[in-house]
Amino acid sequence: SRSCLRMRVAIIGTNLSNLICAHTILDKYPDVELHLIDERAETGLMGEGPGLLTGHFEDLFPNDWHHHLGSQQPNHESTALRRSWLEKSIASKLSERGAVLHLRTRTTIEDEAVKTHLHLTGAGISSEQELVVDHLLSPIPETESNAWFGGVHNGDMKDSSYEGSRSDGLVEIWWQGEEASQYEGRKWLQLMEWRGADPRTALFDAISRGRALAATIL
Repeated sequence: SRSCLRMRVAIIGTNLSNLICAHTILDKYPDVELHLIDERAETGLMGEGPGLLTGHFEDLFPNDWHHHLGSQQPNHESTALRRSWLEKSIASKLSERGAVLHLRTRTTIEDEAVKTHLHLTGAGISSEQELVVDHLLSPIPETESNAWFGGVHNGDMKDSSYEGSRSDGLVEIWWQGEEASQYEGRKWLQLMEWRGADPRTALFDAISRGRALAATIL
């Protein structure tokens, strides 16, 4: 049957890079059977990464890869957005496009000559099932892992090159450990930690890694 001939792809993890990878694959192969597997209980809205914008939000990826972000939808003055909301929105759009997200799910991998067999376990609905895929994709690790600290506040901008204003009126800012003293005493609405090369390019870098991962099978 036609369904038996569909290419089946599994992606391990649902971080931003992997979500971008999934949309890229679906654009090229709309009929692909696509599975994303993650031990976490939620995609997006858990933890927070840099959401700084160095250009136009519309230039990052196609508009139909995400839903409207509500209060976090960037406007012409926005230089940041809440990244976890973006990830949740992109994942929701993936589900609408037919991708299957296996959350709270672990996998044991058994490679064979042609197909890869995945044994799924955990609290997800796919627990104790076997998934046989044509392609198994795992995230491409970042080459650098500098430690950064971030905060969200509702005050004025401080002219830092590592800060941005969100459409909801809040300000997101990042710094490294040796700079911590200059931020002591501020009333933070949220504090964050992240490891990576540069918060200013974190969104663009994650999207680029996702496209590169997809290119390995396109």
